[in-house]
Amino acid sequence: MVGGVAWGIASGVGVGWLLGLAAARLVAFLRSRHGQALGLEGFFALGLIMLSYGAALAVHGYGFLAVFAAGVAMRRVEHRTSGRKTSKETVGVVDSEDVEATSTNPDKAHAFVAESVMGFTIELEHIAEAVLILLIGALVSRYWADMLTWTGAAVVAALLFVIRPAAIQLALIGSRASRHQRRLISWFGIRGVGSLYYLMLSLEQGPRAELLPLVPWVLAIVAVSIVLHGISATPLMRRYA
Repeated sequence: MVGGVAWGIASGVGVGWLLGLAAARLVAFLRSRHGQALGLEGFFALGLIMLSYGAALAVHGYGFLAVFAAGVAMRRVEHRTSGRKTSKETVGVVDSEDVEATSTNPDKAHAFVAESVMGFTIELEHIAEAVLILLIGALVSRYWADMLTWTGAAVVAALLFVIRPAAIQLALIGSRASRHQRRLISWFGIRGVGSLYYLMLSLEQGPRAELLPLVPWVLAIVAVSIVLHGISATPLMRRYA
C-alpha cells in the first residue's frame, strides 16, 4: 500500500514535470527558430493536461499530480528565461497585428506561451469551478444531516485553522515569501478540488464501506472553505495590495 502510494506520487510528479519541460521548450523552439506551432494556446494547454494525465495513469501514477507538475515545470522554464520579470512584464503590450512577431521572439517566446496558456486555463478554471460548485451543492443537499454534527464541525475547524496553516507554514520554510504572504497562503490554500479527487479515488479503489463516513466531512470542509474564502478573498487581497 505504502509502496503503491509512493510510486504513484513520484511517477506522477516525474512524468508531469518532464512533459511540462519538454512541451514548453519544444513549442518555444519551434516558434523562435522555425516560426511554427503558432497560436492555438488553448489546445496546447488541453493537450498538455491530457497527455500528462494519461501518461501518468499509464505508469500507474497519479494523473492529478502529473498535471500540476506539468504546469509548474512550464512556468519554471519561463522563469529561467525571463529572470525576475513576470511573464506580463517580459511580453509587454502586444499589438493585435504584432502577435506573431512577439510569439516568435526568442526573448519573449517562453513568456508568451506561459501567459497565453495561463489566460486560457484561468477561463477553463472558472467554468470548472462553476460546475464543481453545482456538484457540491447537489451532494450537500443529500448529506447535510450527516454534515451538521459536532464531530464534523471539530474536523472542519481543525483542518482550516490548525492543520492546513501549519502544513503550509512548514512547506514554505526556506522560501522567499514574506510573513504576510505566508499568512495569506496559509489561509486560502486550496479550496478542496484535491480532497474531492482523492475521496473519489479512495472510494473506487479502497474499502468503500469504511470510507463512506468521510464523505460528509470532506463535503463540509470544501463547502465551508468555499464560503469563508469567497467572503474573505476580496477584503484581504485589497489589504495586501
